Amino acid sequence: TLSVQSPEAITINYDAELKEVVENSRLEKAKETYKFGGANFKEFLKSCLGAPVSVELNDKSKIQGELLLVEDVMVPSNTKDIPPHNETVIHLFCKPNKIQHVSLAQMDNIEILDLYLQDQLSKFLHSTMIQRKPVRKATGKTDIIFGTEGSQPGQLKVSYVDRVEEWKCSYRLEVSKEGEKVPVHVFGRVRNPTSDNWESVALKLVANELELLRKTQNKKGG
Repeated sequence: TLSVQSPEAITINYDAELKEVVENSRLEKAKETYKFGGANFKEFLKSCLGAPVSVELNDKSKIQGELLLVEDVMVPSNTKDIPPHNETVIHLFCKPNKIQHVSLAQMDNIEILDLYLQDQLSKFLHSTMIQRKPVRKATGKTDIIFGTEGSQPGQLKVSYVDRVEEWKCSYRLEVSKEGEKVPVHVFGRVRNPTSDNWESVALKLVANELELLRKTQNKKGG
């Protein structure tokens, strides 16, 4: 519970601390981009089917076309030293109405010509990097900002009530042989469960529940 006393009108703002930071991080991760395959290069090319590309071969010649198909094909053995093996081959739909196939082993590089996919690939890589960054954890603390429109200097009194453990009473009776009066001393046992040091603090002990009084009232009512 926060209590503020000021001679002028005052504005109190509670900072959301890291809640906004965490939420913005989640929104950043949730930004939608083109669904590129990222398991391996073959899966990446499969996710770009239909895109116009330019393939440069090992001999520096180039082939342009639309990415039609990516598959693994069995290459038979020509010699005894090289057994049959699989090779990844891409098929391109080239002009005029011609389909060419190129193995990845023949390729030196491939260029994506579609401007939209170029932009989406850049955003996809950025989003992937953001997702790998650690997200700041909330500390549980909240900033409270006080502001006033008053032009004259004045005093601001701020107090708050925090959750603490209940205080308990200890009683001491001093019984003497002389006299009929028996003084009773009451001590309040207070424990600091927080991580802050209490130095020169003023304590006010409030009796929230009077069990003895309740029992007495119940007996009288019965």
